[in-house]
Amino acid sequence: MWTKQFGYQDLSYTATLTAVRLNNEEFSMEMKIASAAYPEQGVVWFDGVIRYDHTHALWNLYKYDEGEVKVIEAEWNKDFETGVSDLKYTYMETGSDEYGSYIIFGLNPALEYDAYYTVSLSSNTVNIEWDTESKAGRIKNPAYFEDNEWHCWNNMLVNIECPVM
Repeated sequence: MWTKQFGYQDLSYTATLTAVRLNNEEFSMEMKIASAAYPEQGVVWFDGVIRYDHTHALWNLYKYDEGEVKVIEAEWNKDFETGVSDLKYTYMETGSDEYGSYIIFGLNPALEYDAYYTVSLSSNTVNIEWDTESKAGRIKNPAYFEDNEWHCWNNMLVNIECPVM
């Protein structure tokens, strides 16, 4: 367990980070924020489960509005042998029109466009892919371009006709 006291708007708080071994592959972590006067009455700011081999983690971020509300889920994956990795943030606040919306960033060295973002909202999904060495890439954004086609740029970041792949 790790603790740190800090001040905010003339009040004293305590942050407490606790780790617990779950099994031989995973451990959990939890961060609580509490009034320094009542540290046992803290609220969970974030929690998560992490693999010891650093190939996967799942984090939750909370807000407090008349109780604990999960707002963001962050999931991270990495394959150290292939170099494939991704990080996904999902909006989890129930009752919101954007519940389940997400943004994901990923790398896959085996692909021609080896990096990507996907932004998925209730009204639109945007896909962006590019080559991390040359910087050439493409985007698909139906709401902006009013079509479902890829729109490309070259290594000078100049718009071009998309190459046949």
